[in-house]
Amino acid sequence: MKNTFKLLALMAIAFIVTACIPKKNDTVTLSSEQPQIQMAAEETQTPMEAEIQPQQISDLPKVMYVNSVDGLRGRVEPSTNSDIVKTLPYGQRIVVAEKSSTPVTIDGITDYWCKIAHQEGWLFGGYLSTNLPSNVPFIIGLWEQGRNIFNFTPSYDYRVGQKESSWFDIGKWELNGNTLTLTQTSDGWEDISNAESVETVVSIINENNINFMYGGNQYNLIRSDYPYTFY
Repeated sequence: MKNTFKLLALMAIAFIVTACIPKKNDTVTLSSEQPQIQMAAEETQTPMEAEIQPQQISDLPKVMYVNSVDGLRGRVEPSTNSDIVKTLPYGQRIVVAEKSSTPVTIDGITDYWCKIAHQEGWLFGGYLSTNLPSNVPFIIGLWEQGRNIFNFTPSYDYRVGQKESSWFDIGKWELNGNTLTLTQTSDGWEDISNAESVETVVSIINENNINFMYGGNQYNLIRSDYPYTFY
């Protein structure tokens, strides 16, 4: 009888030991702490990487306006150490053709360098805006009706012509209230001396739609996103 009990006890111990040994095909359950490790890795991004993403090339070319009251310097290369090629006035319409691959911080503003289309020069994007500044004359910018274009610059120059054409009426503009005064100085071929000024009343539909008479014709114009700047 004693031998029988001993045998049963040994068999029970062997069963317990065998059950505790892990099998080769046992599956391992992932720790619930693993997602926390992934979140910690994401938190190591710098503020610039987390908050600022490069704009896609499909956004370009893009019409923008100088939004610095003091004007904006254009440089040969995208660097504040590069030579200045021009200074564009407040409200100047430009077309961005290219952007730098990474943003920079200047004057506490983080943005990209922007290459001007059809001209030499890089501008810091922190001083460019997609809309015309609200405190400059509303008429500044490029306007169109079909192929007809009217360009009014912050330097009070204007050009009137057609897209894809090298011919323009050129002159000076002045705006008093809604009265636009145009003084033509060239017909595109030769200068005009003692030119008379012509007044026309501008009707404002909204910030992107105006109409007025010019050369005996009525023009209903929209603010243009035509991506060229040689006008």
